[in-house]
Amino acid sequence: MPLKPLISILALAALGACRQLPAPPQKAGYLLLEDYRFHQPCGQPVLSGNMPGGYYFAFVLTDSLQVADCVDSSNREPAVLRSGRDFLLILQGSRPCAFDLQGMELADSILNITLAADTVARGANIWKIDGEGVKLIRLMADPLHYAYVPGPQWDGIAPGLESLYRKERSAGD
Repeated sequence: MPLKPLISILALAALGACRQLPAPPQKAGYLLLEDYRFHQPCGQPVLSGNMPGGYYFAFVLTDSLQVADCVDSSNREPAVLRSGRDFLLILQGSRPCAFDLQGMELADSILNITLAADTVARGANIWKIDGEGVKLIRLMADPLHYAYVPGPQWDGIAPGLESLYRKERSAGD
């Protein structure tokens, strides 16, 4: 084999080896908050629509003061958030039903959460989610119904993520 094509192949292989691969998605930790109630009207829903359980509203609370005003427990223990790390996801259905969170993966500072309704179960609809590293939250009921919401670490967000969020907000208005 001539030397020139061999050098080209080696150079391409070296460049390919230097390319940084994206980090694999991480699973987000969460805690189901049973015995907690959400008081309405409190906050603005970030996503709403129809699911098998009926019409639903999704709320994301990142501020401890808002959580103290909007959520309480029958055992009188407040839902405590670690500032800049945790957030509450609250799902309210038009009929009694429970919701399930699927595919909670964090990739490139975006936490993807897929919502699913369970019309048979009756359970809590409030989750405390570990938002370490979460700059943007993508809530999705199905591929056509989703919303981008600022996460607990929204400050200092990369320009690409901010433009994605702004584009989504302006399309919804």
